Parts: sequence; structure tokens; C-alpha cells
Amino acid sequence: MAAVLMGCLAGALAAVFQQPVYVAQMTISAVGIDETSVPTPSLLGLGGGSSVLRAISGAAGRASFESSDIGYFVALLDSDRVVSKLIEQQEVTEELFPGEWDDVSRTWRRKPGLLSAVAATYRRVFYGVSYQQPNVARAKRALTKRFSVTFDLDSNTYTLRMKG
Repeated sequence: MAAVLMGCLAGALAAVFQQPVYVAQMTISAVGIDETSVPTPSLLGLGGGSSVLRAISGAAGRASFESSDIGYFVALLDSDRVVSKLIEQQEVTEELFPGEWDDVSRTWRRKPGLLSAVAATYRRVFYGVSYQQPNVARAKRALTKRFSVTFDLDSNTYTLRMKG
């Protein structure tokens, strides 16, 4: 009985303190030759002005991505070269790793808080890994958590999801 009550209490506390996660979803279908003159919104505009999307575009050497370039955009999310250029930009890195940049000391540090401390202790004890500054591998994991792309063969459409 005590375990059930503790579980209910933990669930209620988690519900109260959990930060909301907003998800934007966009479905993109193939455009026929006769439909190319129809104006389409750019992927950057639909992304809500995310500095990460703008930086991916800039790192690839393009001014913007149109909806017909979604395959190229998906490939860029997994490119080490593009991700390394992304993390060179302070604004982008701060958006990908919120709470880790310390403006006072001008250094990267582990997020403050109990959950972050427990996770860091777990990684140190079981994996022998301490805090790592943002790097290509961490940025790729952060991008994977933030953006997901699926392709539906039946309808020939891409579905792009962005969490924010």
C-alpha cells in the first residue's frame, strides 16, 4: 500500500514540475512538374525561426531550404561536417544545450539541479565518463532528440517533427 501511495505521489509531483514539450509537425509531399509554380513556405519559416534550422542552412552553404529539399535537409542532420560547423556558433550551441553555458565564467558546465547531478554521478560510476562540453557526438544526439523525419512509402510524403 505504501509503495502505491509513493508511486502516486511521485507521479503527481512529476506532473506538476514537468516542463511542457511542444511539437511542431509538418508533412511534405512530392510536387509534380505542373505544380512547381505554386509558392511553398520555406522549411525555415515553418520551423518557428529556430536558430538551429537557420544554422544548418548556413553551414550547408544555402540561403534557405524549400520543401522540395527535405531529403537534403535530412541528410544534413547526420553530417559530421555540418554539425561541427553548427557547434562553432555560440547561439546554436546554447539553444541545443540550454542551461550548460555559464555567462559569468564563460565556460561550459553541467546543468545545475538534482536530476542532472544524479545523471552525472550515474555516468561517472558506471561508464567512467564525466561532463563533456558540447561536441559533434553530443550535438548529433541533441539534434536527433529535437528533429525527427519519417518517410511514408504509401503516400510518398515526409513528416518532419520538431520539438521545442
